[in-house]
Amino acid sequence: MNKMNNIQTDDADGAFVYYNDLNMERKKELLLTLRQENGQLLKKLNILNEAIDVLKDNNSEEKITYYDKVDFNK
Repeated sequence: MNKMNNIQTDDADGAFVYYNDLNMERKKELLLTLRQENGQLLKKLNILNEAIDVLKDNNSEEKITYYDKVDFNK
């Protein structure tokens, strides 16, 4: 059995549907959305990793204020 058969997604009308039941256009839209969300999460992760590195450096009080202004909801 294909693993994709078990993946459910929230379709436009709010109902859960199986990935393989979606038409090709909807699959492409879903993939694009997932890639965009993945990119945003990677950016946030990179910012957090940089913040951790800054916090490890005891001589970086000026840099820490930059991360207080970062909007993680973007």
